[in-house]
Amino acid sequence: METYFSKRGIVRILLGLFVVSLILAFATTGISWAKRPVSGTHGMVVSNHYLASEAGLRILQKGGTVADAAVATAAVLGVVEPWFSNILGGGTWALHYDRKTGNVTALEGVGPAPTHATAEFFRNPDLAGYGMHQANVPGAWDGWMQLLKEFGKLSLKDILAPAIELAETGVPVDPDFVEWNARLKDEIATMPDTAAIYLKDGKPYKVGDIIYQKDMAKTYRELVEVERKNLGKGRKEALQAASDYFYRGPIARKIVDFSKRTGGLFELKDFESFHAEFA
Repeated sequence: METYFSKRGIVRILLGLFVVSLILAFATTGISWAKRPVSGTHGMVVSNHYLASEAGLRILQKGGTVADAAVATAAVLGVVEPWFSNILGGGTWALHYDRKTGNVTALEGVGPAPTHATAEFFRNPDLAGYGMHQANVPGAWDGWMQLLKEFGKLSLKDILAPAIELAETGVPVDPDFVEWNARLKDEIATMPDTAAIYLKDGKPYKVGDIIYQKDMAKTYRELVEVERKNLGKGRKEALQAASDYFYRGPIARKIVDFSKRTGGLFELKDFESFHAEFA
């Protein structure tokens, strides 16, 4: 199983489509934004990486909603900056504004700490400063599914297509990736599954190298197939099936197994009880 988790991540997407606009934010720190005014007449997609923004725009041009575009953008960010934003991200926050009705809907999809993440456990002075024991239940995926249930239109096949394509065919490594890779190379090296992907022959990647994340693409394809098989029950039911496959199915079991092998605290019940919520 490919392992690509982060504890912080950010994606900001501002889209105006006549009647609806949405801001989707994954919180983080340390990012400086270019101070350059931009404008558009039909819509706009803004993210940390041009490939992610292109993915969101591709979805809008296909007739998707702002929610569809937001999830497509976030999924690609998981490919191009896996240390910040990805399917195993700790949380999803979203504000959806309907210009026609004036309604604002907030989505809170932060995964909880594992059951075994007690204060007593973290008082241990010998506890490693980096590792799976620091991870909370991934909230991103169910947050995406709830957003698509309420405000989406396209299928997961369409929405995840850009991320699957880039994960399979590879993306060029940029300076931000190199900085993260070099800074945490020793920690990455302690986890063979992770090192097999995020180190190149045991060493950090260099700018311009191509990184392939075929297991990530495989995971996305599995989720697409789950939705497809359940579409006969209805769109929302199919998206719920994709969420269940993650939190109450094979993906959760693989994450928990990896967690137990690498000093993490996850149990299956931590995943089974999680649901993102609208406010």
